[in-house]
Amino acid sequence: MLSPPACPACGDHLPPAAQFCPGCGRPIKPLKGSHESGIGPRTDQPLIAAQPGTDTQVDIAEVAQFLPQRYQPVKKLGQGGMGTVYHCIDKALERAVAIKIMTDRYRSDPQGERRFMREARAQAIVNHPNVATILNFGISPEGRPFLVMEYLEGRDLRSIIREEKILDPMRACDILKQVCDGLHEAHSAGLVHRDLKPSNIMMVKDHRGSSWVKILDLGLAKIVGGQTDLKSISMDTAGMLVGTPAYMSPEQVAGASVDGRADLYSLGIVFYELLTGRLPFESETMEGWLYQHLHTKPPPPSQFNRELLKIPSLDRLTLWMMAKNPNDRPSSAGELGAFVKRLIERRLLDDAMARPARKSGPRPAMPFEENPGARKSGPRANVTFIDAPPPPPDWGAAPLVQEAPPPATGQAMAEVEQRREAYLQISKMAETAESQRHWQGALDLWQQALPLADRAETVNARIQGCRREMDFEEQLSAADKAADNGEWEVAEKTLSRLFQQRSMDTRLEQTRALLPRRLVAAWMNLSRSKVLPMPEGDLRQALLERLGIAFAQAGDMKSSLLMLHDPSRKSEARVTGVAQAIAAAIQNDMNEGLRPYLDQLAKAANELVDPSERGRAQVEVARAMTAYGDETAAALAFKNALSAFSEANSKGIPIQAPVKRQNSTSFRRLSVDMRSFMATTTSLSGAKAMRASFEAALGAVAQAQAEAGLVDDSLATTALIDDAWTLAHTLSQVAQAFAKIGRTADAEKVTAKIGFALPKTQALRALAVSRVYCGDLNGADDILKTIAAAADRIALQGLLAAAWALRNEAGRSQVRVGEAVKCVADVVGARARFQALLSGAEPLLKSGFHELAQPIVTESAKLIDLMDDPAERLRSMLQLAQVQENARSARLAATRTIMVQHQPSSTYVDFLRRGLVVWRQVRQNADRMECVEKLAHSISWGNAPELATEVLTTCRDNAELALAYIGLSTGMA
Repeated sequence: MLSPPACPACGDHLPPAAQFCPGCGRPIKPLKGSHESGIGPRTDQPLIAAQPGTDTQVDIAEVAQFLPQRYQPVKKLGQGGMGTVYHCIDKALERAVAIKIMTDRYRSDPQGERRFMREARAQAIVNHPNVATILNFGISPEGRPFLVMEYLEGRDLRSIIREEKILDPMRACDILKQVCDGLHEAHSAGLVHRDLKPSNIMMVKDHRGSSWVKILDLGLAKIVGGQTDLKSISMDTAGMLVGTPAYMSPEQVAGASVDGRADLYSLGIVFYELLTGRLPFESETMEGWLYQHLHTKPPPPSQFNRELLKIPSLDRLTLWMMAKNPNDRPSSAGELGAFVKRLIERRLLDDAMARPARKSGPRPAMPFEENPGARKSGPRANVTFIDAPPPPPDWGAAPLVQEAPPPATGQAMAEVEQRREAYLQISKMAETAESQRHWQGALDLWQQALPLADRAETVNARIQGCRREMDFEEQLSAADKAADNGEWEVAEKTLSRLFQQRSMDTRLEQTRALLPRRLVAAWMNLSRSKVLPMPEGDLRQALLERLGIAFAQAGDMKSSLLMLHDPSRKSEARVTGVAQAIAAAIQNDMNEGLRPYLDQLAKAANELVDPSERGRAQVEVARAMTAYGDETAAALAFKNALSAFSEANSKGIPIQAPVKRQNSTSFRRLSVDMRSFMATTTSLSGAKAMRASFEAALGAVAQAQAEAGLVDDSLATTALIDDAWTLAHTLSQVAQAFAKIGRTADAEKVTAKIGFALPKTQALRALAVSRVYCGDLNGADDILKTIAAAADRIALQGLLAAAWALRNEAGRSQVRVGEAVKCVADVVGARARFQALLSGAEPLLKSGFHELAQPIVTESAKLIDLMDDPAERLRSMLQLAQVQENARSARLAATRTIMVQHQPSSTYVDFLRRGLVVWRQVRQNADRMECVEKLAHSISWGNAPELATEVLTTCRDNAELALAYIGLSTGMA
């Protein structure tokens, strides 16, 4: 005799001619010429129309190729929802994860990626122990969406029902309680599951070996309650019903709006199946399932499991959840969970009271018992359960009931009741303390409740939980303290250890998110504590100015002004320092509330007595106004600067030309050369020297005007210069500024006026760069032919190679790279050669042509070891490391992968470690101070906390420590 057909997906028996599996909802395909059934294409959305395409099975080798490098696939776990699930290892955090990769079947659907992302968003909304945790989401370069989840080991309820048939009622109630807890959290977040069934509920083991429920697969979830709708209520884009036929609520079948009570209906069917081993309805067609959900009253579970007659409350509880009208069901999962919790506690209390009663013989009748004599030969008499919810109005059955107490003596009953009341009182106080996060108080109370408890393991679990929370709080406090003290490595290691324990804890996420800001504040304060006690002198003045600019970069203008307005600083230094700080703050997008500072700055510059100092201050004010975007105020400040310089020239006052402090190309943040701070000013004398200083000041103003976009003003200022060399140099700077802001025609006119070769070459290079960005590659090639300087040719060849590669002209790109490598032999000096090659490799790396740039990068790396000066060697190492890491970051960003945090590459860390060794070889103070700031900046930008500790412990004095802290701050900011 043939055995009944079974679903190969879930193992359930199939009724003859069935169209759907009643357990998992998968479609059934009848076999021709046979009364048995087969299974059609497997899908976890049984009532969603299948999309064209096939579910390509991806093996482990293929998975390893397109997953991010941090994930190492181990084995395939099976199908789940819209994708295939794999067991992987997160190498960054050294833990197991489950990664779901969308299958080709859903990728072929134009809506597939959006629905897959909806699943990720829906699951990430809920943070609860009874809901599977989403850790990450991304899309590989090959276009495969993937979802990173916590790795769970256990069995789903479908396999448990298949093996055990019927569960113990109290075990089923415990599962129901945990599912209610998870659903309550989801519903509170405005999320409805809509496909709750045994295969979506998993039983896992915690570290104590206790069973724990996890709700899986929120792929069909819907966000309600005024939030963004992730999916239509009951119909998808194809107009098909959403859900599994055997577990759908009547409102889902009818196409009405759904809320959390729809999940309670599905959960009622799951609970029914746990108690009886079968579904409340049977049908061979989908229409039959839907009709019964709408119109057929389910039989009570006790009809199929006679043991449930001893606990009649379970009949009423199950039918209450399965009411046809949502208004007749529990109002929320929280209310249902609270009721189940009380039911379990009553049952456990009755069991505890019944144990001694078996030894003492028959008990006297209790005043609330209806028929005590019936207890001798049959089930206990039914009594009203006062906490029961009201039944639906169309039911005529008796109210929910609870077992009557077993026989016991009056004295024993009194003692038990007294212990019970004491336990309940203490446990309630302990739970209150836990809710208020007073873990020590809760621990003391649970320890007092332990001798009074009937189930010591429950209280012991609460005690262990309090101890874990106390340990968590202590470690979190230690991380906070380390952050406030600037101990980055300690804070990072502590938080990483906690993150492995509780990856989704809200406070932990908040602490980790605020860590960079707290570290920046701590480092800046530590730097200030090193600088302020220093004796008066040029070094202290330079450090005060650098610290003031760094405070402005971090957005702390109040502290910046305190540093820059130090009483020991001259009036002109205060004005120029504040102007540079404001420009740095704007450069870092910290431009809120700066207008009052700018107005005060312009007023303070006008009040300076010395015309030379007033002119330099006005130039800095104009640059700050330009950064702020006030062109009119900038033009006025430049005009005032020219007037001040003219006054100084007429009075015979030597003029020190304002110096343009440019950002280093190696860093994203402002980095100032300390040697420029410490340089001694040389006074000019004589009529020629006076005129030369005046014209140098005019040149600086003309260049600043050109950078501000004031073309006519810049050309008018240039016309005032008589010296041929100064004029050529100024015209070159003006032409480069015009080319940089896109004024190519103006740049060509100015370049034509330059009479000296070197300034003209610099202008031509800038003009060629401008033509490349305008798309005129042939014009840039023509300019390249007129440039004789090998270093400038290499930089342009690298840029042209990238531009031709972007146009898919691989041949021309290769030619340009080859020419760049050949030209390096004409550059004198290892440092100059390195700079030329790096300027040629940088545009290729930024454009993503890493293989094309590899010959240039290899040649530049070889030159580093040829540099005799350790300071130059260190600067070169940091520049190359920064360029390569920037290219890597851009490549990672192109994968659209959400990373927990930036992790530096091993090559970048190796460069930093070598840099630490080289820095120890630097002897000159000015070089050491410049290099330590750059090194610390690179370390914090690259997120290498262990190297930050090492560089701080290697500093020789307070000046180096102060600059190291500043570098860490600007890199982290």
